[in-house]
Amino acid sequence: MNVVQLLKGLWKLKLLFVFVQLLSLSF
Repeated sequence: MNVVQLLKGLWKLKLLFVFVQLLSLSF
């Protein structure tokens, strides 16, 4: 697996995690 792809995957995962946290805070 390419290192760049791995970093992009981690970044998307972190972004998704932050998005879920914001949703749980708003409700």
